[in-house]
Amino acid sequence: MSTPEAQPHLMHSQAQFSGPAERYELFRQRLQQELAERIKNNPRYSLRAFAKALNASPSSLSAMLNRKRPITEKSVHKLGPAIGLTPQEINQYLHPHRFQTDESQFYQVLNDQFSYISDWYHYGVLELIKVKNFVGSASWISKALRISLNEAKTAIERLQRLNLIKISENGKWLDLSGGFSSSLKPGFTSSAAREHQKQILRKSIASIDEVEIEKRDHTAVTMAIETHDLDKAREIIRRFREEMCHNLEKNKTPDEVYQLTISFFPISQTQSNNKESQS
Repeated sequence: MSTPEAQPHLMHSQAQFSGPAERYELFRQRLQQELAERIKNNPRYSLRAFAKALNASPSSLSAMLNRKRPITEKSVHKLGPAIGLTPQEINQYLHPHRFQTDESQFYQVLNDQFSYISDWYHYGVLELIKVKNFVGSASWISKALRISLNEAKTAIERLQRLNLIKISENGKWLDLSGGFSSSLKPGFTSSAAREHQKQILRKSIASIDEVEIEKRDHTAVTMAIETHDLDKAREIIRRFREEMCHNLEKNKTPDEVYQLTISFFPISQTQSNNKESQS
C-alpha cells in the first residue's frame, strides 16, 4: 500500500436525494465527521459524551448515525447549532436540492479525499481486506485497528463514497483502490500527507510501549553526510521500500497489517550556524 506521497486516483459518486432519509444524508455525515474529530482530539471521547454535548439521547443519536432512525427537519434544527453550524449552513442541509451544485459536490469530495489521505486508518481498512481472517464489519475492523467504532464506520462509508472499496450484496469486500496517482493539487496533498506522517509517527512511538519487541523492529543510525547526496539517499530509501513490499506481499495469506515508516532528517544545523557566525 502506498503512502500519501503517492495516492490512488480518487473518484466520487454523487449523492441522490429521493426521500427523507437521503435528504438529510449529508447532515448525518456531518454528525459523523464531528464525532470523529472530537475522538481524534480526545481518544476517550465517547458517543455518550457527544450526545450529552448535543443534548440528545445516546440511543437516538446512535440510531441516527447508523441509519436506523431517520433524521428529521426538527433534528437538523436542534443538532445543527450544537455542532457549530450557522443558520445558513443549517438551511443548506435542510434543502440540499437547492444548494447541491457542482461546487458543493467538489468540496464534499475534497473533504473526503483530505480525510482519506490524512487519517492512517483508511489505509489500514484497505490492507485488512487482504488478511485471511478478515471479517467485513465495522465492529471487527474497530477492534483490529484499535480505533473507535465511529471511526471505523466513517472510514468504511468514506472509502465507499470514493469508490475505493465495494461491498457486494452477498457481503464480499472488494479493494478498488488500484493504481497510485493523485488527482489532488500538490499543496492540498502535502498538507494531508504531513498530517498522515505525524499520525504514523505517533503510532510508531506508542508501539514501543504497547507491542512486544518480538513483533516489531525499531532501529536507528546517526551519520554525518554530504547534503548533496540527499537525492541519492531518497532513491536508496525508495528502492528499499519497493523491495520490502515486493518480498513480503508475495505471500497470498497475510495475517496482520504492518506499517513501515522511514524517517531521514538532519539533527544538526551547522550550515545555518556558520552563516550566522559570518554575518
